[in-house]
Amino acid sequence: MAQEVSYKTSVIDKVTDVTNAMNINAAFSIKYDTFDAKGKGDFINTSKIKESDVSFLISVKVVNQVIYDHSLTKFEPIADIRPGNFAEVYGDCYISGFQEGGEFTAVISVKAKDHRKAAKIKANAAINFTKEKFTLEAEGDFGKDDQSFLEENETTVSVTWSGGGQDLKKPDEDWTLDTMRAAALKFPDLVAQTPMRTHVILTKYTALRSFHTVMKADAGSLNPNFEKAGVYTTVLQEAYLDFKTIAKNLQVLAFNVSTGTEILIESPAARKLKEAGTTDIQKNEKGEATESEDDDASLVAVGKPPRRATKPYEPTIAGLEMARQDARFMLNRIVAEVDTVTRKPELAVNETRSLPYLAPFLFKELLPEGKPAKESTEPKTEPKAVDTVGAEDSGLGNLAGKIVRV
Repeated sequence: MAQEVSYKTSVIDKVTDVTNAMNINAAFSIKYDTFDAKGKGDFINTSKIKESDVSFLISVKVVNQVIYDHSLTKFEPIADIRPGNFAEVYGDCYISGFQEGGEFTAVISVKAKDHRKAAKIKANAAINFTKEKFTLEAEGDFGKDDQSFLEENETTVSVTWSGGGQDLKKPDEDWTLDTMRAAALKFPDLVAQTPMRTHVILTKYTALRSFHTVMKADAGSLNPNFEKAGVYTTVLQEAYLDFKTIAKNLQVLAFNVSTGTEILIESPAARKLKEAGTTDIQKNEKGEATESEDDDASLVAVGKPPRRATKPYEPTIAGLEMARQDARFMLNRIVAEVDTVTRKPELAVNETRSLPYLAPFLFKELLPEGKPAKESTEPKTEPKAVDTVGAEDSGLGNLAGKIVRV
């Protein structure tokens, strides 16, 4: 069987590198807080990828055949559909066929136990996964086939596949680098035997002659152009995942502080802001805090919350809770922005329109940091001597002496 096969092994810097490789819709993943309707993309541990020192993607895509339904040539309109609701009812495309084949995707994330060795681990992992050349190799720090770094550090392996059956590896085998390589190599042969539908073929309504005949002058304005919003929704997705990770880390930090395992300190960025004599990081030329503005109130992503995160948070439990609440506000704003861009995709390329949320890296600069709580090293105070003058007559002399000794 003639197949179209694509192998890819690469270093990934962010979660959207994986979702793009898997052709996962960014707007859908934000709107429904999942990567696809089948839950296929939920195998990705976004926190592990963001917190790891290096992550790698192994991907195999196999296309056996593409099936088109050439009978779908007539557009059937629904009566009494208002032009403004066209995209909500119809979308911008229709399903005209399917791809049959299979997909194999694996994500490996490595977090160094010793951060001082993170650069060496990244170089070692790159050689094993991508066979790239690094200067560290010449220094004799490691060999090409040295895979001990996977066992010596925190390693997370996530694997998913569609098509190819169940014979990728033996049931009692773990997913390791060797088993992944073996599975990727034999995956096309297995897909040839047991393919499945992996993708749909989408065709825009404007490709149909009957659409222009029925809609006439409104044909061009009714069908939205979502292509211009693709880059913007990817940016929104990355910010959404960042804020989800921030909110989760704040919850963990608050729990550790409440149990006494960690204490809170101001972040270095917050201290710099105070030294500079300001507490806001988002200022306009007049020194006033700025907000997202839009002439059309219906296009504002969400109503403005009571406060916007522009000041360092206090290193207290209350400050953490306020930060977590603001992170939730940012998540709500991003979800609402997807609805806004869905209605009017041209807003995605409007250079005069501000983002409806604070950039995650700026938000993190305002958060207090946690550090392990240390046992008190202050010298214990010696018990004070009790004045026993006059205590003998009252019979308290011996008692006072006992108290001192205790």
